[in-house]
This record gives sequence, C-alpha cells and structure tokens, in this order.
Amino acid sequence: MYGGADVGLMGAVANAALDHDGEVIGVIPESFAGKVGHMSLSQQHIVPSMHVRKQKMLDLSDAFIVLSGGYGTLEEMFELLT
Repeated sequence: MYGGADVGLMGAVANAALDHDGEVIGVIPESFAGKVGHMSLSQQHIVPSMHVRKQKMLDLSDAFIVLSGGYGTLEEMFELLT
C-alpha cells in the first residue's frame, strides 16, 4: 500500500509490482486523484483529505516500510511513530 499516485519513485515501484502480478493498494486524496491517481491498481481508495488518507493507511496496514522521499514522507513517518 502507498499513496496511490502514478508518478515518482512509488509510482515506479507500484508499476513493477503490478507487472509481476503483485497486489497494490493506493490511498489518495480527492484533490490529487484526478491529477496523478494511478487507476490500474488492485484497489484505489479515494479519500477526502490527507488526514483521512493517513488514518486509512494506518487502519489497512500491519507494518510500514518508509522509502526515501521528501518532507511529506518524513511527516507521515513521524506521525506513525507518535
């Protein structure tokens, strides 16, 4: 599971997993879905806000792996830790 976009590092990771018959779940806010949403995922949850997105990802997950990213990635990681 990841943020649900079809761009960037995570878009590439999602595509590679899908190319090898993996299951990929995305969770993306409505404001991003029409612009960068990956519509070929196994499941795509479109939620109203980033806050709801983070809670949905937490609810659906058993564990997290954080890949390199920017300030948003760090913010999400620290929210998970707290």
